[in-house]
Amino acid sequence: MAQQADIGGISGFPFAKFNECGDTLHGAYGGGVIRQQNDFSTQKPKFKADGTTPANELVGHFVALPGTTAKTGTPDNPIDIAQMDRVRLAFSGFKWGQVIEATKALPAYAGFKAGTMCSGDIWTVTLVGWSAETDNPAAAKSAGFTVVEGRIVIRTQEAKDAYVLAQSRRGGNTNPAKDFTIEIR
Repeated sequence: MAQQADIGGISGFPFAKFNECGDTLHGAYGGGVIRQQNDFSTQKPKFKADGTTPANELVGHFVALPGTTAKTGTPDNPIDIAQMDRVRLAFSGFKWGQVIEATKALPAYAGFKAGTMCSGDIWTVTLVGWSAETDNPAAAKSAGFTVVEGRIVIRTQEAKDAYVLAQSRRGGNTNPAKDFTIEIR
């Protein structure tokens, strides 16, 4: 029977990693916790632009299902996620917004009203590419990149490699944001 999603402070499971375009986490949601984000380089808590409001994230816990191609470990030492492995995935910023929108579309189920996340919901999270802000869309377009609403949109590994090379030559940001599709049913 479905239960409202709230598993408290369970931690210790590895985080799913999306290293290549098309990597997917297909899993049963086991709940999640909202916590304050940490800056990976400084390990200090992150705050919103006002400097006082905590920047939060949702850390979801999943049981991997068939079709999962995401990994754990590091990019240099990736570890396959086997069916029924338990993993975590953090959602913040735009990605968390995608989760909220997908949740709004959930139908009522087992006594829970429509739009309520429940344990047992099936999530499919797929890395579909990367994107980066640009302050010069015309130059990005003339360099061969696709620009949508002020962002360079990258949908292949080859295009990402070209972007990173171009950015490294000019001393720019060589770490474009990962773009995901998130489906919840």
